[in-house]
Amino acid sequence: MPQDISAVDFYELPSLCLVQITHHGSHDNIGATISDFIAFRQRHGLPIDKCRTFNIFHSDPDDHLTPYTPIIACECPHPLPEDGDDRFVAGWLPAGPVARIRQIGSPTDLRAAADTLYRLWLPQSGRMVDNRPLIAERIKYGPGVRDEDTITDIYLPIMPA
Repeated sequence: MPQDISAVDFYELPSLCLVQITHHGSHDNIGATISDFIAFRQRHGLPIDKCRTFNIFHSDPDDHLTPYTPIIACECPHPLPEDGDDRFVAGWLPAGPVARIRQIGSPTDLRAAADTLYRLWLPQSGRMVDNRPLIAERIKYGPGVRDEDTITDIYLPIMPA
C-alpha cells in the first residue's frame, strides 16, 4: 500500500566513501550475499552503529529485462582493507538532494515506499530525478530489532531546485 506523500521531505545526502558488494543472480539468493557482507564488516571493524548502511538499486527486481544487481554497502571511514576477496570494492555515494520517505516495518519489501516516491510524489512535485540510483539507508535494523520496528529511509535522487 502506498504511503501518504505528505511524509516525503527533502534531504541533502552527503558524499560518502563506501565499501560495497554487488549481488548477482536471483533476488531469492540475496541472503548469502548479505551474510558475506556482514562477515566482512565484522572482520574489518565496520559496525552498524558507527558506519551507515545502504542498499543501492540500479534496477527494479520486477523488471526481468535487466539484470537485478543491487549493491549492499556501508560507510568506510578508512581505506578499504585488503581482504583477498575481490567482490568487496571501494565505492562512493555522491552528494546531492534527495526526496526522502521513511518506512517503518518490513525491511525486505521497499516497493510501497519506492512507488510512493516515483508514482505519487514525483509527478505532483515539479521535480525531476537525476542520474543517481534509488538508495535505501538502513536506519534501525539488525540483531535484536523486530521486523515491525525496522526503520529504512528511501532516497529518490532529484535535480537541485
